Amino acid sequence: MPAMVFAAPEGTTSSNGANWDYVNGNSWAQNFNPQTQINADNVDAVEVKWIFPLQPNDVAPEAMQVLNLGTGSNTPPIVHDGRVFITTGFHRTYAINATTGAEEWTHDYTVDINATRERVPILNLGGGFWQTHFHGIRYWETGNAIILGGMACDFYGIDADTGEQAFWVQDLCLDIPGNIYLYRQ
Repeated sequence: MPAMVFAAPEGTTSSNGANWDYVNGNSWAQNFNPQTQINADNVDAVEVKWIFPLQPNDVAPEAMQVLNLGTGSNTPPIVHDGRVFITTGFHRTYAINATTGAEEWTHDYTVDINATRERVPILNLGGGFWQTHFHGIRYWETGNAIILGGMACDFYGIDADTGEQAFWVQDLCLDIPGNIYLYRQ
């Protein structure tokens, strides 16, 4: 294990305390944060400063509504440079001011179900059993982007400052040598 930690990219082995760029603290999911501001002596003084209501699924893009996705969020938020980022079950990502709780931007991911079915070997896209389980989102410092997994053999990045799509990598399960199975989404 020491060799793996040594080989880990800079910034992936510990949180700097001010940011929580990865779900579970870092890219190794160690659930460690070096902050000591909250401790056993003052934890009873912690208070809620704001609450951010997530919008219901009926505001999702039409293409996402037909998938009958779950409500709320099923992945923890991340924090970078004073912003909280959270993604809903229908792939709406929010940037929220960590001090005030005010929404700064939203980004909606959408997928063309029919085009995806024709292009990639995917099972259950848009009908019957549909599951969206995020393993988390993360901040990518080099690209100043929030990286998320899509729902159709894809992943994408959102510019952390503007909420605009920064990149989109599609068809990750297309033409994989030796793969004889449908991709289960």
